[in-house]
Amino acid sequence: MRYLLVFFICVCGFGFTLSINTGKFNGNDYFVVHLEDAKPITCEEKTQNSKIVYVCKIGHSVDQELKDQDLKFAQIYFRNTNDGFFVLIAPNGESKLLNSDINIFSQDWVKQKQISPSRHFSIIIDKNINKNINSYSELDFPITFPDMINPYIGALDLNKEPLDYKPGADINVLETLKNQYERGAYDISLQTAQEAIKDHPDSIFISEFWVYLMRSQLQLAQSEEDPKKSQTYADNLVQNAKSWTKTYPGDTNYAEVLYMGIKANLLKDTVSDAMYNLDILQTEHPKSIWSKKALVAYADYLVETGKDSEAEGLYSDVLYGTDDLELASDSSLKLALISIKMSRNDQAKNLINKIIQANPKFLNKNTEIILSIADLFREKGDIEFSSSLYKIIFEGLDKNDDLYEPTLRNLAVMLSSEPKFSEQARLYLKLYQDEFPQSPNMELIQTAFDKTFFDIEHNDTKSLHDNYRDLIDKYKGQAIARKALFEEIKLLQTEKKFQEILDLKALVEDSNSTETYEILSQAALEVANKHNQNKNCIKAVSIVKEYNLTEKIDDKFKLHQCFMQTSFFQDALNLAQSNVRTQDLNARIEWLVAASQALYKLQRYDECIKACDDAITIATKVAQSDPSKALYYRFYSLIAKKRFNEAISNVLALEELRGGEDRLTEVYDTAAKFAILNGFDSAALNYSQKAIKMQKRLNIDTFSPEIDFIYVNALLKNSQTKDALKAAQNLLKLNLNDEQKSRALYQNAEIYLKLDDKTNAKNMIDECLKQPGKSAWKNLCVEQNQIIKN
Repeated sequence: MRYLLVFFICVCGFGFTLSINTGKFNGNDYFVVHLEDAKPITCEEKTQNSKIVYVCKIGHSVDQELKDQDLKFAQIYFRNTNDGFFVLIAPNGESKLLNSDINIFSQDWVKQKQISPSRHFSIIIDKNINKNINSYSELDFPITFPDMINPYIGALDLNKEPLDYKPGADINVLETLKNQYERGAYDISLQTAQEAIKDHPDSIFISEFWVYLMRSQLQLAQSEEDPKKSQTYADNLVQNAKSWTKTYPGDTNYAEVLYMGIKANLLKDTVSDAMYNLDILQTEHPKSIWSKKALVAYADYLVETGKDSEAEGLYSDVLYGTDDLELASDSSLKLALISIKMSRNDQAKNLINKIIQANPKFLNKNTEIILSIADLFREKGDIEFSSSLYKIIFEGLDKNDDLYEPTLRNLAVMLSSEPKFSEQARLYLKLYQDEFPQSPNMELIQTAFDKTFFDIEHNDTKSLHDNYRDLIDKYKGQAIARKALFEEIKLLQTEKKFQEILDLKALVEDSNSTETYEILSQAALEVANKHNQNKNCIKAVSIVKEYNLTEKIDDKFKLHQCFMQTSFFQDALNLAQSNVRTQDLNARIEWLVAASQALYKLQRYDECIKACDDAITIATKVAQSDPSKALYYRFYSLIAKKRFNEAISNVLALEELRGGEDRLTEVYDTAAKFAILNGFDSAALNYSQKAIKMQKRLNIDTFSPEIDFIYVNALLKNSQTKDALKAAQNLLKLNLNDEQKSRALYQNAEIYLKLDDKTNAKNMIDECLKQPGKSAWKNLCVEQNQIIKN
């Protein structure tokens, strides 16, 4: 036998080490691959193309680049992931994966958990590793452990040799049997009990051997997944219980055996036999704990068959009729489950609270059930009760427990959903971040942590704004972003930064939050009112229409004028019509006038005249009212309808009111233009003259020179040639453009020709021809010049 050891070591950093030992034994090479890390890693065996491959996950990254290795005995591959890397080992021969963190002789019975996390895994590669030697010619034969299970050899004598089980050594068998059963090795305890009954038929412990045999059968019948095997265990238990109760009627375990028989019959669905034994147990042993347990067992059977109401009564009897804390807790929990089924959640909550007060450790023995109940109450919004259950379960868990991480995670996230638990939530969230920094759930934890930000007091508003904006960007489309947006615009509202709120309109609309949009609308109203008051009509109208604020604006008369100014005539009309029925008659007159203004612009002249008539009628009944505005729009509508005589009477009414003289100039101009175009020469002369006089009085020239040209033409048409010449000469004194100057010169020349004054006519024509540019009037001057020459 010769050994040769060589070491090949690859240190990858962060505490991870991959090392290889190799050597020879009896001429055969063997290899041992060691994977070690400061933190637990996982390794599992996979089959790929009929070959064994070992896949190990390391939960952190490394700085150096890891290169694949093609070795004599195996291929080793490295594959990076987001949260660490994988090591894949493909042996070239027979191999075995061992969890080297476990000392297989440190306990009575150890089953290797090769896939469980460990800090040290070993892979043995040896062509003889699975060789099975069945027999030797010598007594010194090797013992093989195919499942890597250490043997239990019982007590040792003073020479450390195994003790033989000879007649009279039955106490040792009983002790062994008890230990096997208590540690849950029921298949082994069953075998040991069967051997003990066979080997020690006359033992004083024979009844106990049978009891342990039946206990093991019951446990196996309840845990066996194969229905046939479960049925076999139950059948054998029923027969053994019948035989035992007849053989040992006075034994202290009599009530328990009856209970086990009842359980077995219920598993077999032979309810009549179970009820028969239950009746005996209730009658002969009413105060026994096994009698109460049998009632619970029967109630469990009723629940399984859908008879919850009947089961509820039995659980209640046990709950309020036993002094056994565990049994009472079990009954209370099962009653709670029935209450939940029947939607009596408050009752279920009270029952579980009884357990919390009297026996909280019991909840940790039913972890999965309690967590499912906690999840149910969480879904119903009872975070306080749900989290209290999670806390109890979490505090009873070890860090190495598989449920530790998900329980801590769910507890922390759950508490973060309720503002009043934010401080507690942050403690658990921080604990999770510290203990599971590489967790794939870290994003969920960080999100929950960010949610608690809203429930913490802050004094620095700038920091608040920055954090809200960060959360909005970070969690686009998520509830936390909508919450941050709401808090941001609420803060802006407090600071009266209304325009900044409007700048967030797109985000508000995407959030689909009525509450958030309401603040946006209020901000829009503030901004719109400010623009409306300042007569910034373009911005005011834009915001009003965008947010539908017409009826909410403070000064609606100003808004109406803004609508008119920006040519939103229909909106102006709608606003006027919605307010025209006001009880304030002065306001009603104003709204009728406002409506007539919009109707005129919309060319709905008949409706405009009607609105004006209504305003004028009401004005006659209200002291100090001024219907002049209504008369104006009535006049313009009548002109548009070519009802000139009615329009003239309207002008007379305006003149009598002596109101708005500046507006009268426009009326005179309009009347004069209509008259000259439609052959009303006298009216054209009258109103053009009035317009010119009014302009002089007001020191304006708004309607000149057009009104002056009309006046000259009207004088000519009324045969007042000399006056026409005077008026035409005055035209030349006005500030005229080139075309207007050509027209005025032509007009003067035309009058001089009528007066047969060719000299002055020629002067006017010559000056006209000197005017820059081209125009129709200049062409007419050319024609006049030809007439004079001829």
